[in-house]
Amino acid sequence: EEALLVSAWGSSKTAEIDSIVSQTERSIGLLREYRKSVISEAVTKGLDPNAPMKDSGVEWIGEIPAGWEVERLKYCISVNSGGIWGDDPLNDGFDKYVLRSTEQTVEGEWAITDPAIRNMSAVSKLETYRILPGDLVVTKSSGSPSHIGKTTIAGTEFLKREYYYSNFMQRVRLKDENSPRFYWYVMNSDLARNQYVFLQNSTSGLGNLSSETIGLISVPHPGVIEQQVIADYLDAKTAEVDSLIADKQRQVELLREYRKSLISEAVTGKFKVPGLE
Repeated sequence: EEALLVSAWGSSKTAEIDSIVSQTERSIGLLREYRKSVISEAVTKGLDPNAPMKDSGVEWIGEIPAGWEVERLKYCISVNSGGIWGDDPLNDGFDKYVLRSTEQTVEGEWAITDPAIRNMSAVSKLETYRILPGDLVVTKSSGSPSHIGKTTIAGTEFLKREYYYSNFMQRVRLKDENSPRFYWYVMNSDLARNQYVFLQNSTSGLGNLSSETIGLISVPHPGVIEQQVIADYLDAKTAEVDSLIADKQRQVELLREYRKSLISEAVTGKFKVPGLE
């Protein structure tokens, strides 16, 4: 009888915790959707709700502020080049760190923990493949549709550490009159990712982009000052949302740990179930 009471109490308590976890995870999902909508709205409509609008002529984009233009990405960039892989390391002074798409999150952040080491002694003009601050690095081949087109931006830390990029990635460098941070948001938004899906080819189960298809996507093109203002706004706004998401993720982790410990302590008798004292 005591075992039945423990089981019933445990089922009730874990169901309560599971319900809270489920609600919290739904909140995380809604926050992620909100984050995406904030980015899409800012990079296509700007920050002035009273700005006169015009039809962009592109289904993916819709209306844009009257002072903006829409360009193919290839007209906004100065470099659009594939990566390298090199050879097995030889410890001869030409071994270099090479980043792969696994070092990029779906949201377009770097997650560099264990970069590949490859020998580049046979690569001519190696310096042209080094990632520099402001470079955008795009995943162009992956078995997962959600990973195609994910784009990371190189910060100032790339001056201190010498990194190159693999041949499953494409490096895009903006022209001087454009803001890399603004286009980082554009290229990780639904308006760019949906175009990638439309343009990509499929080979052996892998989605593939090329320099040509990346250059063909249509992107909003405000003036550079407005690009920078929008990027600054999105930096602050997404940081705020990311903080809320992180808090809720910690809540989920704590609840799951609490669930496990509660069951364990009840079963082993360390925790007295109400009614069995």
